[in-house]
Amino acid sequence: KKYSLPNKYLFYPAAFWPHKNHLFLLKAIKGFSKQKINLVLCGLKKNFYEEVNNFILKNNLKNIKYLGDLSNSELIKVYKYSTAVIIPSLEESSCLLLKEGVGFKKPLICSDTETFKEKNKIFKINLYKKKNLNDLRNKIKNIYINKRIFQKDLNKNYKLLKRYEWKSTAKNYLNLCYKLN
Repeated sequence: KKYSLPNKYLFYPAAFWPHKNHLFLLKAIKGFSKQKINLVLCGLKKNFYEEVNNFILKNNLKNIKYLGDLSNSELIKVYKYSTAVIIPSLEESSCLLLKEGVGFKKPLICSDTETFKEKNKIFKINLYKKKNLNDLRNKIKNIYINKRIFQKDLNKNYKLLKRYEWKSTAKNYLNLCYKLN
């Protein structure tokens, strides 16, 4: 209620760095002339924020909403009510956003970086070719407009997330240490 979010939206929580690829995502969303695709952004205003904000203003993208840097409780609410989590980054390391999206049982749309290709061996991710606007639009269309969301994949992803819990990670590490001794 605080942010008067739309009923349906894609969510991208990321600081505004060039490699996070916000502009590419905005160009993809701008390309939907007949359908309105809502996008909610949040994160720290890093050195690329002004360029992203100028693009939004210049193109009159009223369907894009920037919420600022959110508290944990606010972030949880925005994740909870999102339609899908989208991560168009050009590069990522382990990508906490992906695991957060899985934890909220949300469909994931990610660029085909090496990290996401590797994670796609574990989780069901909707990968798109990272420099291909049409491919990204097709992935958005499939989930946002055509509602091709498979609950069984979201549930499976959620169960697989257990591998990344600290207790499980610590146990695996300890077992590895025992094997080395």
